[in-house]
Amino acid sequence: MDTTTTSSGEKRRDTHKRHIIELAFSVSGTAIFAGPAAGVALVVALASPISAWGVWMWKPWAHQRTVLLEIISLAIGVFELIEPNINRGVPLARMILAVLILICLYAENLSEARGNTRRIEEEE
Repeated sequence: MDTTTTSSGEKRRDTHKRHIIELAFSVSGTAIFAGPAAGVALVVALASPISAWGVWMWKPWAHQRTVLLEIISLAIGVFELIEPNINRGVPLARMILAVLILICLYAENLSEARGNTRRIEEEE
């Protein structure tokens, strides 16, 4: 039997195998970030209730952890905006909420600082 001639079914199978291998090894630039970004987003989602409880109970560690979580959340939102073919509303909402939380945290600290300076000036 001549080995140079192959049936059309074998050609289709070879082409199909080649396409599967090409798909398995092709990675777009943004897909590289999908796995780690999802892992970081999961950690932020699991740590947020603990941080919220700490802020609510005035724990000394809560402010730093909340700022860190919100900065990470902003970074995740930026990476999600870069990815093609996604709904832009979700990353924008995540970023807006993170910015609002950071503003509230620092506005509270600024008002406390102003209150402390006023008390010091009144004592003098």
